[in-house]
Amino acid sequence: MMAEADSDDNGFIDLGEFMELNTRDVDDAVALENLREAFGVFDMNGAGLSRQRSFTWC
Repeated sequence: MMAEADSDDNGFIDLGEFMELNTRDVDDAVALENLREAFGVFDMNGAGLSRQRSFTWC
């Protein structure tokens, strides 16, 4: 899996490679909904915004 995802062969999976791996063969509408749901984890009050401190527990 690492070799498949690491398209530039630098030994790391960057954000672009991660996104490609996780959205390959996924409908755009489904991918967008998944991203909205994931963002919702950090949007604590549902305002559509997230503060940096929301990410500190990651």
